[in-house]
Amino acid sequence: CRAYINPFVDFLDGGRRWQCNICGALMPVKSNYFSPTDASGRRADVAQRPELSSGSVEYIATKEYIVRAPQPPTFVFVIDVSMQAVASGMLAVAAAAIKASLDDLPGEDRAQVGFLCFDSAIHFHRFRPGCSHPDVLTMPDLDDPFKPAPDDLVVNIADNRGAVDAFLEALPGMHAEARSADSCLGSALEAGLRIMQHVGGKLLAFSAALPTVGK
Repeated sequence: CRAYINPFVDFLDGGRRWQCNICGALMPVKSNYFSPTDASGRRADVAQRPELSSGSVEYIATKEYIVRAPQPPTFVFVIDVSMQAVASGMLAVAAAAIKASLDDLPGEDRAQVGFLCFDSAIHFHRFRPGCSHPDVLTMPDLDDPFKPAPDDLVVNIADNRGAVDAFLEALPGMHAEARSADSCLGSALEAGLRIMQHVGGKLLAFSAALPTVGK
């Protein structure tokens, strides 16, 4: 059953075998883990091994316990760029806060990021290799939002850090003349889930108003 050794397993044959308390299987104790037992079956080193005396222990899972390779930590930012977001200063604050937090994202060089902006439509930002600024793909269809490009919507942050920083610095200015008062927050969230569904991750939404159009 692949259970770990825990305080409730039994050590038999002087400590040379152990019996799983979940499935009952008998297994040999590896030489580097061996410790003699007393008459009651208690190991001599029980006080020195947390897994034999503690109710909760953290383990580093080996490859035998992994169905697929660990996926990179992925963060998709869904940002309101409507007139209210610009006028209230939310857009500028959100862009600055996201940029300041990039170095603290877990995963270090493996972390991935993606950016969607929304008002009365959904604006996908596609970071292509070698480009200093992302392409903008605008989707007006809010009833059935879909992924407009097969890749480059979620990218490795280390490989694209310059372009990501430049995008976040330019974002408030890109929408400084915003005239749309609509918000399609629900549709934008669905679109965000679609571009990260192949790896999973965390969706972070920044909104200045309740949704008025779309889902």
